[in-house]
Amino acid sequence: MNRKPLEVKVPVSYYSQATDACANLYSRESRAALKNRQFEWTSCGEYHDEVETGLVGWELDSEYLPVALGGKKTANRGVVGENFQRWFKPVDGLNTFVSGEFRLKEKNGNYSFSDMNFHPVEGLFTMHFGFSFNILANGQEEFEITADDDTFVFVGNKLVIDMGGVHSKTTGKFIINEDAEIYAGVGDEGLAYTGVNLNNGEMGIIRVFHANRDSKSSALEVKISGMVLNTTTNKDGVMEVQYNPANPGYMAPLGETLTVGFNQEKIMATTNNVKILSFGAIGVFAALIIYAGLKYWRRGHNREE
Repeated sequence: MNRKPLEVKVPVSYYSQATDACANLYSRESRAALKNRQFEWTSCGEYHDEVETGLVGWELDSEYLPVALGGKKTANRGVVGENFQRWFKPVDGLNTFVSGEFRLKEKNGNYSFSDMNFHPVEGLFTMHFGFSFNILANGQEEFEITADDDTFVFVGNKLVIDMGGVHSKTTGKFIINEDAEIYAGVGDEGLAYTGVNLNNGEMGIIRVFHANRDSKSSALEVKISGMVLNTTTNKDGVMEVQYNPANPGYMAPLGETLTVGFNQEKIMATTNNVKILSFGAIGVFAALIIYAGLKYWRRGHNREE
């Protein structure tokens, strides 16, 4: 019997960004404006279509956000300090926060989303989202993302895919080997050790940060294979990943958590385990009530004697 493919909601924090005015690199009067310019480049020029690494630090900060270091290329020199705050935080007059989502489709244990004309909000935008997963370390876990412009993927708060800069559609990928080590690569380059080690059997969190800084194009494609994602069923009965970008430390409480496996049986087994735990808790509570009632009755009976 063929089952209906799963669809998993991914909550996203979007920031619709204001378009910055053009600035002439060779004009003394406009150089100051160029330092602050972040969004819109095709119509202004002054940039090269290429990936630049090193725009953000290797570790996330205390708010689970990237730390901007700036770059050498013209379009990336402003990616530093206060100018970077507008990317993933509300800043009056420069961006507008929008809560949104996209949906992963599951087929044969693989999850994917693809939109080569990706415009979730009006105008230029930034976004961040995430996934939590059970670390299997069996050599089969893979994560792949394709996007144009800055895309940074962190696992365990460490940078594993670095595709910074204003650039055309580019693909980054990482795998987890049998020693729970992460190997990653961008474009045609081979996979290399990232320095990130995970712990088999524990939970891992993938955090993705993306900026669409040019109106020429916008694309997003996510592929996940061999991973057991952690999800929760919301109040509307929709399955969604167990991650909240507005509160990255969020974990669904016991009783509403489902582990998405590679077949319906595994999902049902997990659901049944949760039900057994729930009935077990009810049984213990009922036994305590009965015990207390008997104790009270015996005390009253003894007094009457």
